[in-house]
Amino acid sequence: MRVTLTGLLAALLLIGTGSALAAAPSQTEIDALKRDVEALRAKVMAQSSAAPVRSSVEQVLENKYGPNANVTSRTGKLQFGGLVQVWYYWIQNDENGLFTAGGGAPAPIADTNTCSDNDSFRIRRAELSFKMDIHENVTAFVMIDPATEAASYPRLPIGIKRLNNVSPEFSALAAEGDAPTATDFVKNVQTGGGSVPKLLQDAFINFHGLVPHHDFTVGQYKPTFSEEGFSPSSMLDFVERTLFGDQERDLGFTAHGTWWGNGGGGPYCGGGDNGRLQYWLSIFDGAGNYFGSAGQLRNRSDDNDNKDLLVTLLLRPIWSDDNEGKLELGGSAGWGRHGEGRLNEDLINTPTDPGLNRPRTDARRFSVYGKYFGGCNFRGLWFKSEMLYIRDRNAPQSVIDLLGTGDPATLAQTIGSPMVVRSLYGSVGYKMGEGCCKESKCTFLRALEPCFRYEESDNIWYAVKADPLHTTVDHTRVYTLGLNYYIKGHNAKIQANYNFVRLPNGPRELPFHQVDSDSFIVNFQVMW
Repeated sequence: MRVTLTGLLAALLLIGTGSALAAAPSQTEIDALKRDVEALRAKVMAQSSAAPVRSSVEQVLENKYGPNANVTSRTGKLQFGGLVQVWYYWIQNDENGLFTAGGGAPAPIADTNTCSDNDSFRIRRAELSFKMDIHENVTAFVMIDPATEAASYPRLPIGIKRLNNVSPEFSALAAEGDAPTATDFVKNVQTGGGSVPKLLQDAFINFHGLVPHHDFTVGQYKPTFSEEGFSPSSMLDFVERTLFGDQERDLGFTAHGTWWGNGGGGPYCGGGDNGRLQYWLSIFDGAGNYFGSAGQLRNRSDDNDNKDLLVTLLLRPIWSDDNEGKLELGGSAGWGRHGEGRLNEDLINTPTDPGLNRPRTDARRFSVYGKYFGGCNFRGLWFKSEMLYIRDRNAPQSVIDLLGTGDPATLAQTIGSPMVVRSLYGSVGYKMGEGCCKESKCTFLRALEPCFRYEESDNIWYAVKADPLHTTVDHTRVYTLGLNYYIKGHNAKIQANYNFVRLPNGPRELPFHQVDSDSFIVNFQVMW
């Protein structure tokens, strides 16, 4: 560039010299020539001081792995995400269990709490997710969680289905006339037993942009039955969901429609959640039962030929960041035929018939919820509430029989009649950074969110009547005081919850031991 400038100046000099022989240049022409030279000099200096040109390899690597850039693949666009939740929890010490003998129990029960009241650190979640946009209309999503393989942690009275459970086992006949023998294959189909497939969380394909306002998902994922259960684990207002809030994943197909302020894309892939009117129509395997206690639903064979249907509706009549705030209402209805076997109701508690050993059941479930985020003078304040209704039948040997009329050897109910379980919760919170402390210079106060939750769930089941088919249902109440500290939104936060747990008193013929099971849990979370 310096050579070019020198040549240009020489040419201008020659031209000027030649022109002088003909006529002297005017002052205007001289000034214009000076401006052109200064502009050219500035351009040369800028190029000489710029950073050296990088190689093509450096440019490609920077585009793929540069700061705040998504990792991309040769074909399509691959995004990598993750969630790490580390807990520390403290539990009240009580060596006696709920069914401890001596409280009027008709049969001796070996029930203790010595292994479930130890304080500990825990890796609650370690999710790794991969989202692949292979085509403008096709997205695949896979998520695993190695932390779910852990089996030694106590069943805290939050975020669980059951407090007491007997391992589901039963005998089936190998052939007509043979003595009852245990058949592992039948048991595995019946209960989803064997090595429970917990590692694989989500694995589905989403098709979008093909039908206006709709997208379609097929694979394994969470049904939209419960608003709390469908919410991502990273976005929870409390350390853990309620007793029946964590819905089990299932295998199936879903058609989703979104209207009135559509955000585009599918909700399973992070889009389409802006529509003020949305609906989901789903069909699932529905193996096991809706209680989620007889065996995992994920990545297992269906245990009958029938399929479950689920319909979910979401409506946002008020959805404004200004004065009105945001109001969301929704509900779900699901039904299906569960079970497959040749037993009749008369022989239901003496299973000597081969097969899956579970009578067919007309199962159904319903849920309704509402949530509101305040606007104007109530900005930062939010309310949430949800109610669940589930009717289904338990798998064999999954309910404790305190009279021993079902199976005296194991004190387990062989097969029970259909039963109804109800669950509800209400919660309230206040994000100080969006309300009273929005203009505060104290970043600590702006990051705080106090919250409170009350829940009541029918989570304790047992057989105590002369009729071994009947299952008695009792509920647990939990009062949770919480405080969230948002370091960087939900990407980095610390949550602290104290749970006041109130177990049932039990029927008159069986006073329960009031287990001291309050807990204090701290969750350290990072998400990317």
